[in-house]
Amino acid sequence: MSAIIQPRQFLPGAWAKEDFSAGQTTAVAMAIAGWPSGLDVIVLPRRMSLVTVMVGLTMAVSAGFIRFELTKNGIGTGKTIDMDASQGTLRVVKLTPGSLVGDEGDRIGVQWGSHPSLAPSGIDGVIALEAQPTP
Repeated sequence: MSAIIQPRQFLPGAWAKEDFSAGQTTAVAMAIAGWPSGLDVIVLPRRMSLVTVMVGLTMAVSAGFIRFELTKNGIGTGKTIDMDASQGTLRVVKLTPGSLVGDEGDRIGVQWGSHPSLAPSGIDGVIALEAQPTP
């Protein structure tokens, strides 16, 4: 017998940043790719649980790290993902369903920061989030 899995969907935008700089304090909001400037959150259409975070970088980090944190209503959730020399350029992080739930109207965003020794320069990146409806 196979397990029943709730239907999942990617949120309708992905967060992107060009040229991550070294030594950036955390809590810098990432923009949503292709959306007008200043729109850096997605409003949930219904109660949803975030279940997957996908990170893609144009180059692997060779020193230091880039830290990403998911936000809900402008506040860090404590759900962080670090990209360092051991991670390569692509990473998929699965969250336990129900561990990060947003209600209808909650604003979901992504913030970033970096270590002072981050290298190389010129790394660009994108974050995509997958969610499932939650009762």
